[in-house]
Amino acid sequence: MNLVDNDNPIWTATTNANGLSIPPLNPPKGATAPFVYASNVFTEDQLDSIESMVDMNNGTRFNDWQKKSWTTDIVYNEDSQWLFCQLAKTVHQLNTEYYRFNITQLDEIIQYAIYDVGSEYNWHTDYTSCPTPARKFTVVVQLSDPDDYEGGDFELFPDIKVPKQRGLIHIFPPYWHHRVNTVQKGSRKVLITWVWGPPFV
Repeated sequence: MNLVDNDNPIWTATTNANGLSIPPLNPPKGATAPFVYASNVFTEDQLDSIESMVDMNNGTRFNDWQKKSWTTDIVYNEDSQWLFCQLAKTVHQLNTEYYRFNITQLDEIIQYAIYDVGSEYNWHTDYTSCPTPARKFTVVVQLSDPDDYEGGDFELFPDIKVPKQRGLIHIFPPYWHHRVNTVQKGSRKVLITWVWGPPFV
């Protein structure tokens, strides 16, 4: 999905589902977190409706030393268009206000991931080594209510925890090491996608 076409509606100022402007939130005061985030972008009904886009019979179970989780893909179509557009607008606003990276497009696939008891994702980066285009941001949307699970904290190196809040969208440069701690109880559900652009120089 193109992020630089001025005639494209995703290039407009970001608003949430109720038509209100989204106040992007800085990391907690005094922190040196490499991420930024926005809340209240989606209504509860919209968050619930994302489940209907997921084909629970067509996913991949990861169970190795690096990653233990279940994932499937949400592709861009008429049913998911609103989700892709809202994420693109939110990323554009956050990037404009905080990073000003040269970005060109949102990935055409959004991963839906479930971390159940025992699931985790050890330290890693999302950066790609291909010459062009390159991943410029990782985008994560929290779908689960924080009361639905224990553990499963999303951390950026060395020990920076992203707040647990249903509907929270946070973005960070993909070269930053990050992990998901082991889920102790319940299930953590998230969306993950990437934003692309010219390689960092």
